[in-house]
Amino acid sequence: MIFRESLSVGLDIGRNAVKIAGIKKQRIPKIEFLWHYDFVLSGKVKRLEELTDTIIVQTLREILKEIPLSIKRVHTTLSTPETEVRTIEMPLINSGEIKPALRWNLASVIVAPIEEVEYDYFVLNRNKNANTMNVLVGLASREKLTKHLDILHRTRLEPLSVDIDSLAIYNAFVSLYPFKENQTVILMNIGAEKTTVIICHPEHDPTIISHPIGGNTITRQIESYLHISFKDAEEQKINYSLSTDRESLEFLPIPEAKWQEFFYQFANQLSDIINQINIYYQVQNGVDPAEKILITGGGSNLTGLDLFLAQKSRISVQRWDPTENEQISYHSEKSGSKINGIQFTTAIGLALRD
Repeated sequence: MIFRESLSVGLDIGRNAVKIAGIKKQRIPKIEFLWHYDFVLSGKVKRLEELTDTIIVQTLREILKEIPLSIKRVHTTLSTPETEVRTIEMPLINSGEIKPALRWNLASVIVAPIEEVEYDYFVLNRNKNANTMNVLVGLASREKLTKHLDILHRTRLEPLSVDIDSLAIYNAFVSLYPFKENQTVILMNIGAEKTTVIICHPEHDPTIISHPIGGNTITRQIESYLHISFKDAEEQKINYSLSTDRESLEFLPIPEAKWQEFFYQFANQLSDIINQINIYYQVQNGVDPAEKILITGGGSNLTGLDLFLAQKSRISVQRWDPTENEQISYHSEKSGSKINGIQFTTAIGLALRD
């Protein structure tokens, strides 16, 4: 088989940062570059409330000038907490009838007026015997989508697709993770404002849920406790999360007991989410409990988080870096960024779109 080589670019404009992944499509996809820019840590803003569309546009223009490739078209995502994913069972119908039928179905189950919502879908499976099919539906605010498209237009970027972030994460997961027969796996992507949890089994449809909790949860607690800017609080969180011994903690302004309070409160919420989705999936599909939990996203870098979640769930927990597997080629020294690949799960999932 002959594979056409072409560069696919995934653009993830998150609450705190921009992440861009460039992937050359070939038999084994090759990551050409990863680029990360943090609005807060760079000093562009000291508080997230200061982040405007104009600042985002200016930042994107600066990044695109530094990347040694001409980028005009991108796969991009809406990463706001307001986005939603649902799995809907509906009668088996023709492809052209699915979206109108979904509009009627969604109008009865979502809170917002259907006129204020944009949605797209992906057919998970068709059961001809039961004359039904399961459809994965992504929903987003029309206002948020319009704002996002305006940012791209001002940056002179053409969107090839606009995904909901959780679907991009799912695409990275199913494209790169080597599933084993009859194994249930949980992937938890911990972002700045939102945590997405995906539970998968090779013989069943996935369940995807998102919760409004992320790395910024701890940052805001530090900001309030020390009465400092969000930027300074983010730096303190990073210092604590990278500390590996008690001696280093003595030189940081937050008492160790207070840091542990913030950490355990955050980690316990994540543990509760894992437990709930694990039980739900077992009951829904009649499968065994999850055998493995993979954590990814910038928030998963917190020191000790993997060990805590493993102890609470009694399930093996590992950090999942999508760049570190045999399904994709990546040489970090050739990349425009030396940032840990664990932060690029969404951008990579976008770039891997067909």
